[in-house]
Amino acid sequence: TVGAMVGSNTDGLGFVGSIAKHLNSTIEKFCENKKAIIFGTGGAAKACAVYLSKSLGQNGKIFIMGRSLNKVNDLVEKCSTYTQASSVDIKNIADVLPNVDFLVNATSLGYENDYLELFTPLGPTPDKDSIFSKDVSKNEWMEKNQSTLLQNFSSTIKNLNELNKKCLVVDVVYQPPQTMLLKLAKYFGLNTFTGQSMNLLQAAYGFIKAFNDYEDRFNEIKKIMQKC
Repeated sequence: TVGAMVGSNTDGLGFVGSIAKHLNSTIEKFCENKKAIIFGTGGAAKACAVYLSKSLGQNGKIFIMGRSLNKVNDLVEKCSTYTQASSVDIKNIADVLPNVDFLVNATSLGYENDYLELFTPLGPTPDKDSIFSKDVSKNEWMEKNQSTLLQNFSSTIKNLNELNKKCLVVDVVYQPPQTMLLKLAKYFGLNTFTGQSMNLLQAAYGFIKAFNDYEDRFNEIKKIMQKC
């Protein structure tokens, strides 16, 4: 329809496309019949989980973990259209980790200059109400939540040690390029992948989706964006 507005999200396509390229594979084949665990149920997490599920296929499996059980269950239902999907919580995560091929942080944990920059999704985090304390300095906030941070660090180390050495640890956070999760994963000799490539690809996909005339110049557009 002429003049109609159409909404779209290229996060998921940029996510699977960037990993597939990193693994010298294709979107259809890079994780076919494998297992993955993803943390988060927000906008980007939903897109990443659904596209990842499509690539995993009916014989693959995705585990989803998040703060809200209702949101987790909704996302499990969406993903189950394409692959085997189930929820998981921090209490039984150790049973899942040894068997996954991909671990994905699709939360904002680890984002630069955020109060939760030093946290990972592999351990406890502060209560939601205490995260946005505008009247408290970062130093004061950290002192208040020091115990939770130490628990998070300890739990993260324990859970990373449960992963098989072939697991790829992915963080959609692109700033900083190396989040606390990726730094610790590298320490344990695990392969890691930052969200920078995903951020670039989703932007390029978004551009050609908005301006169809440039579709055959995708690589050129990507290079231009990479320089910016």
